[in-house]
Amino acid sequence: MEKITINLLPPEVNLAQKQGQKFYKIRVLSIAVMVILTFLSSTVFALRILQSQNLTLAREKFEQAQGKVSELKDQEAKLQVLKSRVTNIRQIKSNPSKQSQLFNLISAIIPPSIIVNSFGADRAGNVNLSAITADYLSLDLFLRDLVDPQINEGKIGAVDIENLSRGRDGVYRTNLKIK
Repeated sequence: MEKITINLLPPEVNLAQKQGQKFYKIRVLSIAVMVILTFLSSTVFALRILQSQNLTLAREKFEQAQGKVSELKDQEAKLQVLKSRVTNIRQIKSNPSKQSQLFNLISAIIPPSIIVNSFGADRAGNVNLSAITADYLSLDLFLRDLVDPQINEGKIGAVDIENLSRGRDGVYRTNLKIK
């Protein structure tokens, strides 16, 4: 069976309806495009905000890391100074100077009754010694030990007595230059 349709409307209305359906499709399509564009632009805007926050956090972390690096560089410089000092101390300990050798030698042979007032050594290894004692025998023994090559291990070449005096109190005062 065939369907019979009767159209009582003028053809202009039909034509207007067809054009209206085209415009309806165009409007729906344009609204869909607008909705999609709005969604995409809001998504891009949200991503931009999120990225700017991430960049801000990354910058803060970078600045903190730079601060830590500069602190560590300062500590590294201090450690380098300390390391060089330790190296110098080790070298000095392994190669004792003439002054320290003479000081150790004189400290070993000086009798307990002699009191050392001052002890100075120059770069050449010469020692100036100022001492006092009430016992002249201890002073005599000390001077003999200083010039005896077996006791001084050949480290003392000469002993000059720059001053030797005895005060009214019976105390002997002497200034020696040891080479």
